[in-house]
Amino acid sequence: MGLMDWLGRVVDSNIEFQFNYLLENYADGLEWWMYGEYRSPSHRNSGGYYRGKSMYYLTYSEKKRLVEFKDTLISICEDERLYRTCEKVFKDHFYGVCVILVKYLKLIVASDNGSFDKAMHDKIGQFLKKPYSYHFRSSTNYDQVKIEYLCEFHTYSSMDGYGFILASDVLKNYHNIMAKHLEEIKIADQKIREMYRNEKALEEFKSKILLDKIRSQYYQDFLKSKEKELTDKVFCVKHLDELDQFIHIILEQKCKELQKKYGYRSIETFKNINDLGSSNSDLYTIITYERDIAEISRRSRQEQDQMIEDQRLARIRKYFEGYNEAIRKEKIRKKEAKQRDVDTLNSCISSWDKHSNYGFPYFSMFYYYPTSVDAVTNKDWEIRNLIWGFKADPSRTTKMSKSEADFDVRMHLEKIINHFFGNNKKLLTFVCVPASTKKTTELRYKAFSQDICSELNMNNAYGYIEVYHDKTPKHEGGESEQVLSIDSAFFKDKYVILFDDILTSGKSLAKMKERLESYGATVIGCITIGITKHQHIYTKQPIDTI
Repeated sequence: MGLMDWLGRVVDSNIEFQFNYLLENYADGLEWWMYGEYRSPSHRNSGGYYRGKSMYYLTYSEKKRLVEFKDTLISICEDERLYRTCEKVFKDHFYGVCVILVKYLKLIVASDNGSFDKAMHDKIGQFLKKPYSYHFRSSTNYDQVKIEYLCEFHTYSSMDGYGFILASDVLKNYHNIMAKHLEEIKIADQKIREMYRNEKALEEFKSKILLDKIRSQYYQDFLKSKEKELTDKVFCVKHLDELDQFIHIILEQKCKELQKKYGYRSIETFKNINDLGSSNSDLYTIITYERDIAEISRRSRQEQDQMIEDQRLARIRKYFEGYNEAIRKEKIRKKEAKQRDVDTLNSCISSWDKHSNYGFPYFSMFYYYPTSVDAVTNKDWEIRNLIWGFKADPSRTTKMSKSEADFDVRMHLEKIINHFFGNNKKLLTFVCVPASTKKTTELRYKAFSQDICSELNMNNAYGYIEVYHDKTPKHEGGESEQVLSIDSAFFKDKYVILFDDILTSGKSLAKMKERLESYGATVIGCITIGITKHQHIYTKQPIDTI
């Protein structure tokens, strides 16, 4: 600060007071004046004397000069403020500005660069209830849109006619007029933009609701539920999610009514056939094709159950692809287990003789000599009496009762089974070859089979083979064959020991073996009390060898 500045302040303190007033109330104006930063075209050549300086560090002479331009500075500042306000309004509320210029100055704003929104200008015409028309004129430098206001003017063929102003000239020439109608500009712009948004909403209403076969049927009911006017289409567009939810509830209710009418199974069958879920379109399909659902409901319950069962089995087969393989392995396991049992049992009787004609293994307790063989011993007669007593043949005279014979035979049989099979005897099924008649078979084998099987813990097959028709003996002139009734299911997978009183030709044993094996049984071998011999054998009896 120089001496002259200090003296000036002391002598003329009013300058300092006036400057402080400007600084307090018009700081923005001071800044614009000092730096020449005006936006209004009217003031762009004003000020700019103190560029680069701060208004808080001016000399007395600089402040004095500013105070001398006080009135001018204040006027320019207020006008600049107004201009800047109008500039913001012009930017934020352009369509309201267009309305004011048309309404009060009969001026139409034309684009400088073709950036005006035609649809928005349509709304200006609707707001003013006066039409616009649009023409596009191309030039070498730019595209320019001509907006004609058909009110009290004629239609002009060029942009140069009376009644038009370019957007770039609006603020420069008419911001003072705009300043008088700022609130009206804002209100008009808001309404025009709202009209524009509503029109866009109506277009969206057409594409998203009217052209949708489901929404178009239910949107009016939705508006009623919201207590809205049926013409309030904008509300529908803004609440599409609520509309879809409202439709979903209605469709679900209708599907429940169909379910009550035709049954749950009919609805689910229709959904499965058409691969439907629970979306609005799927639910709408369900209620649309009620006739098809009614047709399904008329099918028999058996057919529906079978269809559902087939589908269930198909899903099981799909998810358990190894099912057949498991069954195959189980069959192999059972087959191998059976073969092991057969091999074990066959190894038990590996020392038995095999029939010369039929090949089955057999073990006979005694050598039996028929009465046609002479010079027999007392032992041979004991064997004859044992066999005849066991057979309980009334035509034979024997010294041994049936009960005594049964006891002796049972003792010998237990000895044979225990010796050859041991603990494996529990695998065996004991089968007595039936006699020629039902009565004789029952007398000979019923009690005997029960006793021997209980003692040795073997399966008793007596009750599963029945003489259905007796065989007539040849000496009585009979020729009819014996007919047996055999429970085939019982003998499946059984290991059989055949038992008979006398082994002569082996034909009856071979026949029984063949028939049982046809039912799935495995005949391990045959045991008899005696084997017919027509010549004396001078060795031990087979029962005495074990």
